[in-house]
Amino acid sequence: MIVIDGDHMGGSLPREIEKLERLLADLKRLLSGRFPAIADIANAPRIDGYSIVGAASPCLAGVVTGHPHLGDGHLIVSSELWVISPEQEWARTLSRTYRLGRPRAEKDIGRHP
Repeated sequence: MIVIDGDHMGGSLPREIEKLERLLADLKRLLSGRFPAIADIANAPRIDGYSIVGAASPCLAGVVTGHPHLGDGHLIVSSELWVISPEQEWARTLSRTYRLGRPRAEKDIGRHP
């Protein structure tokens, strides 16, 4: 996740872009019917005893207004949060840009809004 605080940008945006570009290239190859080469699979790290688990990623949660599919007043959890600039009042998730309103008060965390 990239946090913009004033003129400073935390995180490593170039490294994240490179990872996403590699993923996109792999997905495009799959879409065209080309699977990973046997040599690439043989040289890849091995994972034993694996299972598929839900991993926590930063997201935004709150009541949305003006969502193109949900309308107004719905409590949502966004897709993965990539960039946030509280000072400039915006955030970019995997699927869209949000305009930030008031943050949730610390005393309200854990309670339904």
